[in-house]
Amino acid sequence: MGVAIIGTGNVSFHLIRGFLGSGVSIDMVYGRSKEKLREFEREFAVPVSDDFSNHVQSEVYFLAVKDSAIAEVAGWFRGKPLLHTAGAIDIEVLSFYTDIYGVFYPFQTFRREYEIDWSKVPIFLETCCKDFDQKLRGIAERLSKNVHFLSTEKRRYLHLSGVLVNNFVNHLLYHTKRLLEEKGLKFEWTFPLLEQTLENIRLFDPYVIQTGPARRGDLVSMTGHQRLLKDNDLLKDIYNVLSHSILRLYNEEPGENVD
Repeated sequence: MGVAIIGTGNVSFHLIRGFLGSGVSIDMVYGRSKEKLREFEREFAVPVSDDFSNHVQSEVYFLAVKDSAIAEVAGWFRGKPLLHTAGAIDIEVLSFYTDIYGVFYPFQTFRREYEIDWSKVPIFLETCCKDFDQKLRGIAERLSKNVHFLSTEKRRYLHLSGVLVNNFVNHLLYHTKRLLEEKGLKFEWTFPLLEQTLENIRLFDPYVIQTGPARRGDLVSMTGHQRLLKDNDLLKDIYNVLSHSILRLYNEEPGENVD
């Protein structure tokens, strides 16, 4: 079994590493950046090409490119079995370029600095036709046994959830780190709390385990936090939005404006 990878970003990097580690050969890696292609060639000893018209024979072609480039790049590989890896892009964008197409969406964040344990990554698939289901599942299960078929509509909601639990949480942690460091405190002191929070949500419904001043309706503590953030309008706004959301969720009336 062999695949072709189009793109030289983080998703491509980890797909190549994962496939090679699971016995799937890489027939070709395509990209526009000669420098990044050389890096891939050195790192993985795989064939590379910046010539999109140089088509090799392969089981499938993975379009691991930015969302806005999927249609353009697909046009270079007309008639090939094409997959895109995007969470928010309709499967039908590929229907204009080939009769065999699908989606291969790994629900994970990717950076080159760390290893990905593919066995723990949920992979969500969608195909143009039933005949392609078995082949795509076979490829996905080389990486992970946590493989599911999902429609474009539901995949979009999953993608949105990824923004909420990863991108937004990371942004909150960025502001937390800055706030603590400005006050001469260590960000690392929050790590045990973060670890316990993650463990809690593995075991219980987030609704049940919510704690904190807003959950208790503790306006005195909330007002005190607002005073501490008087010189940080952005973080104060974030604090307000989330606190008021928690208050409303648990049917607690704020009673006064804590801004």
